[in-house]
Amino acid sequence: MTPAQRYSFESTVRAGAGTLDQDSDRFIVWRPDWPMAGPNGVRRLACSAERLPTVITEARAAAAARGMQLSWQLDEWNRAELEPVLLAHGIRLDDEITTLEFAGDIEEPPVPGLELADGMADLDAFRRHHAVVAAGFKDSDKAVIEADLRPRYAASEAAALQLVTALVFGEPAGGGGLLVEPDGAQLSGASILPRFRHRAIYRALVAERVRLAAENGAPLVIIHARQTSRPILEWLGFVPIGRSWTYLDTTG
Repeated sequence: MTPAQRYSFESTVRAGAGTLDQDSDRFIVWRPDWPMAGPNGVRRLACSAERLPTVITEARAAAAARGMQLSWQLDEWNRAELEPVLLAHGIRLDDEITTLEFAGDIEEPPVPGLELADGMADLDAFRRHHAVVAAGFKDSDKAVIEADLRPRYAASEAAALQLVTALVFGEPAGGGGLLVEPDGAQLSGASILPRFRHRAIYRALVAERVRLAAENGAPLVIIHARQTSRPILEWLGFVPIGRSWTYLDTTG
C-alpha cells in the first residue's frame, strides 16, 4: 500500500470511531454504533484461497454474535485468487471502488438557493444529514429520520468527523463527510437526492470539504469513490492511486 492508501484505511477506522480486529489473515472493522454491512467489514485479506473458507466462517460467527452484517473488500493484489471463493460462499460483488488523491483548490460552483450547513451542529442536524444521505444512496427522494442516533452522533463527535449538509432553499438535498488530520483528510459518505441531481450540488460539496481540509492544515485529500462518482472527481483533478472491490454477504 502507498502511504496515502494506508492513511485512508486507518482513517476509515478513526472516522467511524470503530474498533479494529486484526490477525494474520484479515482486518475486521467493527462499528457498534452502525450495525450494517459497509461500516462493518473485512479488509486487507492476507490469507490463501484454501484458508479463506475458514476465515469466512469465523467472520460470520463473530458478526452474528454482535448482531451485525459484514462487507468484504478485495484489492488489486488478491482479487484474482480470492474472489471465486467469496462468490462460492454467497458473498456477492457490490461495486468497484477507486481510491483517488487530490491536492489543491476547487472552485465552488454557483447553485441557486444552496446553503452548506454543519451536519454536526447538534443531534437534530445529525439526524437530518444522515436521513438525506441514506435516501440519496438508495436513489430515493424520501428521507426517513431514524429514531435514536445518539450513539452514532457521540461516536462521530469523538472522532472529530465533520459533516456538510446541502440545503436548497432550506430543503435538505444531500451531504458528505470529512475527517481532517495533520497528514491528510478523507472525504466520505456523499450523496444527493435524485430530484436535486445535475445541479452541481455534488461538486459544491466536494469543493467545500476540500476547502475545510485545507483550512485545517491537511496537505491532501483522499476519497474512495464508486464508479458513478469517479468521472466527476477525475474531472475536478483527483488522481487515481488504487482500486478495490466490495462484496456483500447475501446469506445472513
